[in-house]
Order: sequence, then C-alpha cells, then structure tokens
Amino acid sequence: MPYFQLVEADLLSLFKPSGQAQAPKFRAAMKTLKLVKVAPVLPVNNGVFVKAGKRKADFEREMKTHSAAVEGPRADFDITKLARQIDEECIWPNGGTGTSPDPTTWGRMDDGQRSYCVSLITRIEDILGSNELGCILQPQGKTSLFDRIDTFLSNQQGRVLRVSMKYLPFSHSAREIVANAIGRHLLNLGRLRRFRLKPVFVFLDEAHQFLDKTLGDENTKYALDSFELIAKEGRKFCLNICIATQRPRDIPEGVISQMGTLIVSAVTQNQPVRVE
Repeated sequence: MPYFQLVEADLLSLFKPSGQAQAPKFRAAMKTLKLVKVAPVLPVNNGVFVKAGKRKADFEREMKTHSAAVEGPRADFDITKLARQIDEECIWPNGGTGTSPDPTTWGRMDDGQRSYCVSLITRIEDILGSNELGCILQPQGKTSLFDRIDTFLSNQQGRVLRVSMKYLPFSHSAREIVANAIGRHLLNLGRLRRFRLKPVFVFLDEAHQFLDKTLGDENTKYALDSFELIAKEGRKFCLNICIATQRPRDIPEGVISQMGTLIVSAVTQNQPVRVE
C-alpha cells in the first residue's frame, strides 16, 4: 500500500483525542508543527517548538504570515514529533505571576494539563510504532498513493487501477480512513475538472464498510462521506461510482437513490422446514 497524504480530520479519527482536555492540545500541536515546517526561522529543539517561558511575538508573526498553510486541512508536518509537541503545548497561557501576568510570553509547564494528555501521548507513540500502520504513518521511501493515482490518470493507455487494502489492519479504523481519503482525493480532482476529457468510474467493493460511517466522539466527530458525495454530485464532474455490497440494508437511502442501475443476484427466500 503506497503512502498517502493525511488531513487533520484523519489524525483525529486515528488517534482519538478525548473531549475538551486532549482535543485542543492535539489541534494546537498540529498547527505548531505545520508552522515549524513552513517557517524555518523559528527556533526548534529536535523538530519541536518549545513554548514554555518564550516570547509570543515571533511565533504569532509567523503564524499570520503562513496562515494559509497552517489553517489548511492537510496534515503536512513531521508526525513523529506529534507526541512531543503535545507535551510542549501543556503550558499556562501567560507568563509572569498570578498577580502580574505577562501576556507577551507563555507560562511554565502545566502539570495538570500534562496529566490529562498522558494517555493521548502514549496512544500516539504506540500507534506510530505499529508496523501494520507503517504505510500510513511511516512514509519514508514510499510512493505517494495520490501520485500513483495521478500518474494513472495521466496515462492515456491506462484503463484500470486497483487499490487493494489487503495489508491494512481493521484496527484504528485504518481501512475506513484510507478509503475515505482516496474518495476525497478523487472528488477534489473532479471539482478541478480533471476528468472532463477522461471520465472516471470508481468501483467500491464491500461498500457497506465505507458508507454512512462516522468516527470520533461529539468533540472530534468526522463523517466518512467522500463516496456518498461522489454518488450525489460526482456525475457533473465526470466522476461516476459503482458500489458492491452483500449488505444493501446498510447503504444509505440517499446513495441508493442516486444509483441509475441496480443488479441483484443470489437472492433466496428461506422456506419453512416441516418436521414430521
């Protein structure tokens, strides 16, 4: 399975930061690491930006300068630094003292916030060290799946590109996240009119696994809706879809209503058995 580019919502679904304690630190760490990548003038410690006791001016200036990259949905940063950066985000918002706060600097480390984030940091380190998720989280030396898709689409002789998830685990919703990312990429290409001269047909097997699914809790809820959107609006972008499933009841009615042709096979009706 080639590597592919994640977005922030994918990481929220994968690492599952909880509620109001962990999720804000998780999001703050992602934004800081994205800024570190695009603003090399910021001082870092082994790829991590240390905030405790530092002045805010330089950081805030670079944040405004690179706001488009930082606020964008792509998780374009060194994910191996994520756990450490979350730890560095566990600080008091202002320096100084309780009676004389200094809003121009960050405060010292907050042990209370740290304790809330310990389980998240441990979970991130465990998942990052998992070999079975290496194709998602260890991209070094791997070809981007999106680059592979773009190469296929640019090849006038290409007819079929098969993406297998055979080696992806069922744990951590990895298959659902990857499938949704593929659908999202294709839909974005369609909206850019990439398929106007060469229409694309997407075949989604075991579709019930990837439709009408939501990951996360109420604070990090993430709908896996890319293939539903393709079914509903893809045709106007020359992007069509065929879904295959053995559990049609699990397919949303809104998707079924968009299907122009239904092929039903191997449908049997159980007959009662009479016992003498």
